[in-house]
Amino acid sequence: MDDKLEPKFVERLQDENFPGPFSCNCETDCAGYSQCACIRDYETKRCRCICGNPHVTLKADEGRQIKPDGMVDLFVKNTSLDVLAEFLSKLSYDELFIPAKDLKREVSLSLKEVPLSQALKEVGLISRPSGSK
Repeated sequence: MDDKLEPKFVERLQDENFPGPFSCNCETDCAGYSQCACIRDYETKRCRCICGNPHVTLKADEGRQIKPDGMVDLFVKNTSLDVLAEFLSKLSYDELFIPAKDLKREVSLSLKEVPLSQALKEVGLISRPSGSK
């Protein structure tokens, strides 16, 4: 389905003036794409998604904002673990590692209101505090 769609990165803030629920998911933010990953950070009230397989570049002050115990929603559809890890590594305070056997494993899941550390485990990533040896 997304052979004709350009990969894209979506970022938006929750609109405080909008009374309805804030959705951050593949259907809303990446409609028409067969691969996507979306994460909602409850602390910063941000939604970030990768639709297709884009290379994501964030400014230094935009990245690494989600603490391990920070609450998130994570929606992933048909995205390989290496692509998902690259995306999440730019947002997490922790360093992320992928077991070699799972590098290209496709992930699809939906998690709501879980700590980032739990979401990382659920998708099969290994995390450790940044700078630890």
